[in-house]
Amino acid sequence: MSQVDHEADAVESGLARLGVATDRALGRAGARSLRYLQLTVQARAVVAERARQPVQVAFALDRSGSMGGEKLRLARQAVIAALQQLHPGDHFAVTVFDDRVDVVAPAAAVNPETLVLAQRALDGIDARGSTALYAGWDTACAELTRVRRTEAIGRCIVVTDGQANHGPSSVLELSEAAKRRRAHGVATTALGIGEDFNEELLAAMSKAGGGQFYYVQKAAQLGAILATEISDAMDVVARGIVVELWPSDGVRLELLSDYPAIWTGTHLRVELGDLVSDQTVDLIATALLPRTSDGDPPSVEVRAADAEGPLELPLQLVSWKLGNHRANDEQPRDMAVLRPAAAVVAARALLGVLERNRRGEFDAVRRRLDEAIAQVANMGRADPEIARHIARLTEAREQLSHFVEEYALKEMHMVGTQVARSNCEDGTKVRSTKR
Repeated sequence: MSQVDHEADAVESGLARLGVATDRALGRAGARSLRYLQLTVQARAVVAERARQPVQVAFALDRSGSMGGEKLRLARQAVIAALQQLHPGDHFAVTVFDDRVDVVAPAAAVNPETLVLAQRALDGIDARGSTALYAGWDTACAELTRVRRTEAIGRCIVVTDGQANHGPSSVLELSEAAKRRRAHGVATTALGIGEDFNEELLAAMSKAGGGQFYYVQKAAQLGAILATEISDAMDVVARGIVVELWPSDGVRLELLSDYPAIWTGTHLRVELGDLVSDQTVDLIATALLPRTSDGDPPSVEVRAADAEGPLELPLQLVSWKLGNHRANDEQPRDMAVLRPAAAVVAARALLGVLERNRRGEFDAVRRRLDEAIAQVANMGRADPEIARHIARLTEAREQLSHFVEEYALKEMHMVGTQVARSNCEDGTKVRSTKR
């Protein structure tokens, strides 16, 4: 199919590969045609012994009443273990929050003394009060600004098990705040523990903040997740990666993958954020082609930029000829594009019905999933991988036609969010060597 690839200068850009492909090479003359686009961005792989950029990380730990007992003990242990992964030259800070915020470890350089002081401070906290999530997170971010270095990888990691019920608490408020912090070099990752937190809020905050969202069913999982987050921060090779899609006249674009995207009036700007060594991101978009084309065929140009500006890469171009109905019906499909597209379409459909299930709107759930099943089936029901997506949607339709346990909804939300972001279902990054 129509496809281009470019092997980038790894040293200059941090990227090893930028590719774009479409599911079909033709559009239908006289009618608008929907075509899928797959944009593949692969970060370069680096050796373990490389000199890395310093990491500046802040933790905002929920200490509200619901965190009491074993949950808080395990959370403290996980934060302490994560801090011990840091090296001299890195910085850290720790806040704890209930209805008020305490800075238990002010922003400081990593050394044996500051780590011991942080551990002692964390060992002394107990659960109490309600949940001022915004204030706890914002104070942790503010601590990092006191020691902020532009070359450092900035991260704020929120660990909570409850609703934001004290201070700013809406999805819009926290998403906009996380977006502003991201613009100043601090990305936000959020971990929700148990069944009582608001996954829509934490996922939106993480998306806007350029970080990750995790559903943590049991507090015992915290240690491994935080260890991965610190390891990934140390493994960043490409910063602030942006992919731009420039359509020709009459082509309408929609991003299906779950990344921040803005239509500027001339092109679609997609913010991928930081990429770690050997990470691969597959972005899925649709292009609605015009009925007719005067002159050049309908097309989409793909460009890449990073935190320093446009990358010195040739423009990537995918284009479609317009053919008659018979030629369109008989043309082959690129299943390598349609398989990841089907995964994202299925994930988006599931994410869109979970809240409806909570409200008991079962007819609306069935209608939406029926639409998704038909859409995915149209991509190639005979393909084994696409057939598995159809089967999962069919199973979800039956399951979500009745009230289900909260943990099951949160598990579905976690999987759907990660698939729509081209991550593994557990939230870890996809590496090209493990695909």
